[in-house]
Amino acid sequence: MQNYIIVDLETTGLKAQAGDKVIQFAAVNGNKQGLYNAEVSLLINPGIKIPPESTYIHGISDDIINKSHCLDYKMGITFIHSYIKYFMGKGFKLMAYNSAFDLTFLKVAFEDEGLIRLYDDDYINSSKNCVMKMAQNKYRTNKYMKLVKACQKAGVITEGYRAHNALDDCKMAFELLRRL
Repeated sequence: MQNYIIVDLETTGLKAQAGDKVIQFAAVNGNKQGLYNAEVSLLINPGIKIPPESTYIHGISDDIINKSHCLDYKMGITFIHSYIKYFMGKGFKLMAYNSAFDLTFLKVAFEDEGLIRLYDDDYINSSKNCVMKMAQNKYRTNKYMKLVKACQKAGVITEGYRAHNALDDCKMAFELLRRL
């Protein structure tokens, strides 16, 4: 039985290569039968200002980061790297709802912090590791599908979840994966 680790990020912006940073990481581990092995969610201090347009999307502000007991950036990225490496080493398949965004962001963050590469560009771009691409294939569309819309189409209950909260997005993506 295949086990999965589904990750999601909230960030300071949309371009990792342009210096945007991870500010929230979440992961849900489990299998298609619905057994959760673990879940984790953490805030990370990006060390840069969070633009108001990003705060508008996910609700995480400089004030929230400054008042929380979050990890500094290097420690946060190192934790994420270790967490993913551990579960991939146990045979868990790393996935994201929009792997082109989340896995690329992590790849750049790992490289920036001098950590070893856990996966390559082919892995990032594979439709087998992207829940959104799997949903697009099932529902025969090439259009970008918002997570909530894809979940609703698959019969996943989205009430009570907050879109653009990394842990809630992981849970919705996990339930969507189970139905694909």
